[in-house]
Amino acid sequence: MNQPSLRSVEVANFEALLERLSAELASTAQRYDESGAFPHANFQLLHEHGLLALTVPKALGGGGAGLSQARKAISAIAKGEPSTALTLVMQYLQHTRLQDSKTWPQHLRKRVAEDAVRNGALINALRVEPDLGTPARGGLPATTAVRTADGWRISGRKIYSTGSHDVLFDNVLVPLDHAVSVSPWSTPQPELDGEGLLWMSVLLSSVYDAVELAIEACGNPGLSRHSPLQRHYRDVLCSRVHTPQNDAILQGVGKAVFAQRQKERT
Repeated sequence: MNQPSLRSVEVANFEALLERLSAELASTAQRYDESGAFPHANFQLLHEHGLLALTVPKALGGGGAGLSQARKAISAIAKGEPSTALTLVMQYLQHTRLQDSKTWPQHLRKRVAEDAVRNGALINALRVEPDLGTPARGGLPATTAVRTADGWRISGRKIYSTGSHDVLFDNVLVPLDHAVSVSPWSTPQPELDGEGLLWMSVLLSSVYDAVELAIEACGNPGLSRHSPLQRHYRDVLCSRVHTPQNDAILQGVGKAVFAQRQKERT
């Protein structure tokens, strides 16, 4: 497959491109909603326009987008098909933090980024387990990792990850105490610092906020089976349980701000 052109990320008609993509995604959204099928074609379309690598650094062939441009992309995709946009949020978050990660070896960081550029590969974290649920509010997963002659053997059960039907790279959470023969790359690091929480908050809001306002404006007709708003509103309700929730975001950002102020004073 030829590498997709990323010219659309850099030219003045970027918003016009997003508007066209939004309309195209909207044309099949009801069919995916009713069938429950994963929208593989949607991600192929986004890959063809370089949008799956939008937050991959330019040095690695990506779009090098910041938060403002990523928000525009998410808002447009969510207008057409919100579940596709939610998976795209996870993709953007993973790649905007990946190259600064101290828990990934450099060659793997480069491989994941280049695969997103060339092949549209998706990445997300595998964290949620049957007994623990999400570890976002504490607790250790039961998954173990044991080094063998052929590499690491990971044993456990993960039950949920956004976009998992099409994800090629899984960032699997394993407690440090459950890993045998741990390398320096496994040193615990905060999963999302203040900047990461800010990205999460802004991008998720781009998926959900406009729909809640629209429902409030039109009232009961918006919940009719014949209205696309009812489909969008069901997607919006996901935001109330999707990690990280609003209170955790505000707490994390607040702590980061206070820590930065403290550092500036010392």
